[in-house]
Amino acid sequence: MKNILKCFLSCFFLINFLESKGQDNTNTITTTNCTCTTTVTKKKKLKQKKNPKKLEKEKNKITRVPGQKKKETVAYQVKKLLDEGDFYVEIDEAYDIALNIYLEAHELDSLNPQIHFKIGKCYIYSQHADIEKAIIFLEKAHKLDHEVHKEIRYYLGIAYHINSYWVKAIQNYNIFLASIPVEDEKRKVQVQKKIRECNTAKHLAQKPKRVFVSALGQGINTEYSEFCPVIAPDGNTLYFTSRREDSHRGITLSHFHHNEDIYYSKKVNGEWTQPALMDYPFNSRGHDATACLSPDGYKMIIYRNGDLYESNYNDEYWSTPKKLSENINTKFTETSANFSPDGKTLYFVSDRIDHTYGGLDIFKSELQDDGTWGPAINLGKNINTEHNEEGVFIHPKGNYIFFSSEGHHSIGGYDVFKAKINEDNTFSKVESMGVPLNSAGDDVFFVLDSSGKHGYYTSSRKGSL
Repeated sequence: MKNILKCFLSCFFLINFLESKGQDNTNTITTTNCTCTTTVTKKKKLKQKKNPKKLEKEKNKITRVPGQKKKETVAYQVKKLLDEGDFYVEIDEAYDIALNIYLEAHELDSLNPQIHFKIGKCYIYSQHADIEKAIIFLEKAHKLDHEVHKEIRYYLGIAYHINSYWVKAIQNYNIFLASIPVEDEKRKVQVQKKIRECNTAKHLAQKPKRVFVSALGQGINTEYSEFCPVIAPDGNTLYFTSRREDSHRGITLSHFHHNEDIYYSKKVNGEWTQPALMDYPFNSRGHDATACLSPDGYKMIIYRNGDLYESNYNDEYWSTPKKLSENINTKFTETSANFSPDGKTLYFVSDRIDHTYGGLDIFKSELQDDGTWGPAINLGKNINTEHNEEGVFIHPKGNYIFFSSEGHHSIGGYDVFKAKINEDNTFSKVESMGVPLNSAGDDVFFVLDSSGKHGYYTSSRKGSL
């Protein structure tokens, strides 16, 4: 979601939970991704008396052989392309656009370590690129020049990390960690966290969950970002958010991506139909994203412009979304939500500074006798961490809370976790959903259908469309 979540390329997942004889909850998971300005410099008329250095330059211009002139032209073209690519990265982190520009520069100069470095970095952060190529270009950059960038080892660590090469990632992180100045404690903590993530991944990979993960497929998933899946109680209608090209408003200035809009798809004969765009005014001319459905399927909470809105269904159409009360929405940002099975508690995510442990936290609000939502209550340190939490979901039986977090021993980005809800509404120890459900990418917005046996979530893992 805009300004809060990374807009990662993602795929949806269909999750089947099966019971195996003699085992507890053996799980099988099937997963469902500028105008350029040219400056013209006019030549000044030569004065009668010239500086010796200028005379030498004039001499070189006259005597330069054709080959030398060609190299100068290529060097100029490369610099121009690099400046243009840097513009897109610096102005709005538009790595997808910058990547194509840097690749053009690479065609002109394939031995330039800076070009390899910039391309490798784009492959890490681009939404539509093959992340494995990040390793190839960053290793080449390092081979051509060990000092190509002061953080080359850090980016090599990230490249290996997101491709699940845990040992090599740790090696590069450790080399970079040793180079960090003593006074830069914040940077040290950041790198140490990434090393812990890799060590956690190594441990979890030794005991993988008995699950199978596969993409929901094209149609639902596209080359654009899809996220926030919401499944109807009968399991036959899927609502989700996407930034595809038929958006109501087209490309926005933020990251040069399409607007966020809400789509839906029906399951017919076991297959999902081609997604359709929800009509205006359900989708506005700004950013709109799915959040959750009520247990009966007649209320939907959506995200719009940093707040949460509610729309009601009357068996024919959805009503115009209305903004929830000030107990839910604040001057800060509220991103996602989920109802309890009885519909009397609303769990939601907010970054209200005075009431969080850090970044985005999960809160709850109780339905009052007059039909309004009561004051927001933070779920506490057992659930919320100093890092971001997102995508809260309550099991249909009301006995488990699922959510994603960048803390709680994540193996990279957001991971999906769960905790048992006790009878006194406290929470048991938080547990990771393990691998392969979790990956080195962002794994978030985990939901289940009413049976509790089929679910969906969003992932930016390697292999997304």
